[in-house]
Amino acid sequence: MSDSQNRSNPIVILNITILSWFFLLPIVNAIELPFSNNDTGVISTVAIEQFSPYTDYFKFAILLFVPTAIAFLLSKLNSKTRSILLDLTFKAIENRTLISILTIGLILVWSVDRVVPDLVVPLTDTFHEGEYLGYLPNFLQLEKPFLKSVFIHGFGLDAIPSLLAYWWIGDENNGIVMTRFFISYISVFATFGYFWVLWEITSLFKFRNRESIFLFVVISCCLLEKFFFLIDGGRSLIFMIQFALTFRFFRLFDSKICTLKQFSWISLSIGILIPIGFLHTYDRAIYFVLVYIFVCALSLSLERKIYSLWIGCSIVGILLSCISIVLILGVAQFREILFQVSYWSKYSRYMFSLPMPDLKINLVNQLYWLSMLFQSMTLVYLSRYFFKNNKLKYFLNKHFYLIIILLACLVYMRIGLDRSSFSMAAQGAFPTFLLVVYFSLELYSKKLLKSLNLFFTLPTYKILLVTILLTLIAAEPGFSISNLSDRFENLGRSNTEILQPGQQEVLTAFKTDIDRQSCFYTATTESIWYYLFNKPSCSKFGNIYYALPTVAQEVVVRELEETKPNLILLTDLPILTGRTLADSTPLILQYFLDRYRPDRLVAERWLWRRNETPLQLTRNVASSGTLDRWCVVESERECKAMPPPGERQKLRQKKRIYTLEGSAVLSAQNRPADAVYLSYGNSDRLVAAARVNPDATWSLAIPSMALPLGKEIVRMWAYDASRDRLQPIGYDIEIKIVRR
Repeated sequence: MSDSQNRSNPIVILNITILSWFFLLPIVNAIELPFSNNDTGVISTVAIEQFSPYTDYFKFAILLFVPTAIAFLLSKLNSKTRSILLDLTFKAIENRTLISILTIGLILVWSVDRVVPDLVVPLTDTFHEGEYLGYLPNFLQLEKPFLKSVFIHGFGLDAIPSLLAYWWIGDENNGIVMTRFFISYISVFATFGYFWVLWEITSLFKFRNRESIFLFVVISCCLLEKFFFLIDGGRSLIFMIQFALTFRFFRLFDSKICTLKQFSWISLSIGILIPIGFLHTYDRAIYFVLVYIFVCALSLSLERKIYSLWIGCSIVGILLSCISIVLILGVAQFREILFQVSYWSKYSRYMFSLPMPDLKINLVNQLYWLSMLFQSMTLVYLSRYFFKNNKLKYFLNKHFYLIIILLACLVYMRIGLDRSSFSMAAQGAFPTFLLVVYFSLELYSKKLLKSLNLFFTLPTYKILLVTILLTLIAAEPGFSISNLSDRFENLGRSNTEILQPGQQEVLTAFKTDIDRQSCFYTATTESIWYYLFNKPSCSKFGNIYYALPTVAQEVVVRELEETKPNLILLTDLPILTGRTLADSTPLILQYFLDRYRPDRLVAERWLWRRNETPLQLTRNVASSGTLDRWCVVESERECKAMPPPGERQKLRQKKRIYTLEGSAVLSAQNRPADAVYLSYGNSDRLVAAARVNPDATWSLAIPSMALPLGKEIVRMWAYDASRDRLQPIGYDIEIKIVRR
């Protein structure tokens, strides 16, 4: 190509312009022309902020004309100088060490930007932060903490961060921030595990420029995250390490570049990590066990030496790991871990599942259908290949790695299918992204490699490759180091500064009384109170949201009866199920209504005190309030005046919540009642309770899901704490509960 043709080449023009912009943008963004004297008399943003209205014109002029000036200067360089500059550039982009350093740097910066939040934000999410902080008193104060700690994820994710924070800072009052710090950096390590899997898949294809290909894979992963999938934090840490080691074992065996001893260590490590995975995160550990069993079966199609090492050494690792855990924790705590795995496997889908929305092929809910589409296409591809050749062993050897990835896709789909929220569907989609990477690399190696290698031997197109690379890096905000400047500030901020005013008020009001107890229980979804009060839970189900099954409710009741905490926290508001405790955990609430009385309400937290004296119901007295409204909540809230006595109300259990509203006044004392109760049937079994507002109004949800089907009466009662008795409100309400 002649020099004149090269100068007018659109690729050259693109390279000069974009590369010039990369150097100019930091300079242009820092430009602030001084504000001249304001002799116009105009008071506006320009005058207030003191910036010249010509600043943006000046920036535009630089971006418009400087690339032209650079192009002119380059055109004046002699061929020898241009050749030297190009040679230096090509050596840099072909240097494997430099590319590897760049790749690791991008992964580190992106990982920190992606999974490390602002560590000093106020404590608003008391449910999720309680998952990570609430177990600390158990592990500091109990002899066998696993027996009193039902984890939602696992010990590694739920307890380790707060323990690390405690070991790091001791009793200093900044444990919340430091726990967030360790949670975040467990997630950073997990993110490196994701990229390790991508490295192993890239290495399957034995590219000569493997590091460069992997760099583009990394950038593509970062750009497509949130559109195709989501990094799920530290949950998948052990799974991703195991998955990467699995690929590494078989890849290196194919390459024959390791000794048998090295292969044995890889397989042994995978086996050791399997029991450790159950300590870390229950569901991801089960996912890998399924992958492991299938890979064991799949490996039987390979050489005997391969599957003997894989199965034999990994089984030895499993046994060694199990024996070590039993020796460290003891048999009882080891059995408790197995119980929790069994418990969540049996009940979790019934507790947390959400229905999947209607699938539509658009880019609004692509995270729901895109994974299914790619997995379906992969299965069609594999089936067509198999039916065409009809040779099982050849088929398994040919598609060994693809089948493993597909299996990981299938087990990870449980995340989105069991709980079909947008974020959960996205978290389950990463293995499907691995499918896309695998097919893309296979297409590149078989169809595009030779032609593109020839294409990029030309100097102009090598520079184009650099331009594309820099453009992609600039397009991903997560690669910006400037975003990380405030991530490590204020790590010493105290818990008092993190707590909301209402939380601090509760802590001040209740802590002295709760300090007298050996344990504490909060019948809410705020496990954070165990940490704030520094008290272990009186039940292994410290978060009542984990105790929805009847068998778990029975355990909570039994353990509370054994420990008899004097004070507990209770809520009459809906929990995460969308229903109140009266519907969600009726056995537990029944126990509280029988054994405890309302004590104090501070900042929306309701403290109850133990009182085992049977609550007296006073029937033959005047009404201590009114029944004002009957409300039904389905898609919207609709209220009407209370029906007259004798008119039966039909309560449909499905998707509807029924509430009673009224007033409750203790007329003899001329003050609002201390609480209201709902009784069921002629035996007046207490089934629900609610707070009374300062203006004497109240609202109580009828537990229609927990009550038997059929006709019955319910009654409202006002509670007088000074006399420890209930007084009737209004009249008997006739109801009929039906399924739909």
